[in-house]
Amino acid sequence: MSIDAATSVASVRTGYNPSPAVSDVEAGNASIFQGHRGDDVRRIQHALNRSGYRPRLVEDGLFGSDTLAAVQWVQSQRQMLATGTIERTTLGLLNLDAPRAESTPR
Repeated sequence: MSIDAATSVASVRTGYNPSPAVSDVEAGNASIFQGHRGDDVRRIQHALNRSGYRPRLVEDGLFGSDTLAAVQWVQSQRQMLATGTIERTTLGLLNLDAPRAESTPR
């Protein structure tokens, strides 16, 4: 099975499609929205948790209804139209480059 065929099968099973790259969003060439999945969605979920959104999101890389609500919350906090879509302006509100908290060995 080719990579494209495997991706299509995974999308049908989960209902989620691979998200565009954050670099494409930063360039204004794409958006990330409900139904997307991937490592960049996980990074966005982590940034939303850091922003103070509660209840905390599960950082599973799936842009579902909870992630949508968190994005809309951040947008409304900044007096933006709360579309729930991650485009260039919304992405700029989330500091994706902030380091992730490392777990400390016991």
